[in-house]
Amino acid sequence: MSTPPDLRFDALPEATRTALEAAAFRRLLLHLRDRPDVQNIDLMRLADFCRNCLGKWVAAAAEQQGVPLGKEAAREAVYGMPYAAWKAQHQRPEGPPPEPTRIVAALRYRDAKAAIDWLEAAFGFARHAVYEDGQGGIAHAQLTYRNGMIMLGSAHDDEWGQRHGAVEPGQKQTVALYVVVDDLDAHHAAAVAAGAEIVRPVQATDYGSREYAALDVEGHLWSFGTYDPWAQHDG
Repeated sequence: MSTPPDLRFDALPEATRTALEAAAFRRLLLHLRDRPDVQNIDLMRLADFCRNCLGKWVAAAAEQQGVPLGKEAAREAVYGMPYAAWKAQHQRPEGPPPEPTRIVAALRYRDAKAAIDWLEAAFGFARHAVYEDGQGGIAHAQLTYRNGMIMLGSAHDDEWGQRHGAVEPGQKQTVALYVVVDDLDAHHAAAVAAGAEIVRPVQATDYGSREYAALDVEGHLWSFGTYDPWAQHDG
């Protein structure tokens, strides 16, 4: 007796496809609930989605169907408990990324203390290490963004300062820093709210990215976009 050929999924009746998709989604939720050791940051690093993303997708689907399901209720459906309770029970402090960057940009600021505060508020950086110089300035600081890092310190008129200093207003810069971001619009809004000077508005590029450029509190040139050069495999 011959074995009948497998059906193609997209050839199944719509109701059957919907039922299978729903069953697979429910199985995914059970799997995630069984594995609270897998942190959301791990999922984001490996697959660019996490439990919170699923919650947003459930809420968006409910809105499209006219179902009054709020964001927190949708997220609770994914976690199987209130999000705050899950965080208290299972979320661990974020450690170093599995593959931190090996190239680190170094910047100099006239007021490095203020610059650190500003870079946190405007561009979403986090303090990794800050060492003051005992004279009101910063000898060395390390700020992180996802698996990237910058180093910065106070500008000084010393031997190294003769070669590397703060940005001179009005002069063309030879280096611009590029940062890959997931939610460009939210990042842009935070930068504007913190007073960043937007020198190139949000725009779509012909290579599939959305980007904007801004000057920071002391005039360093930054570009932010959704283009991830590591994800390109054209060669």
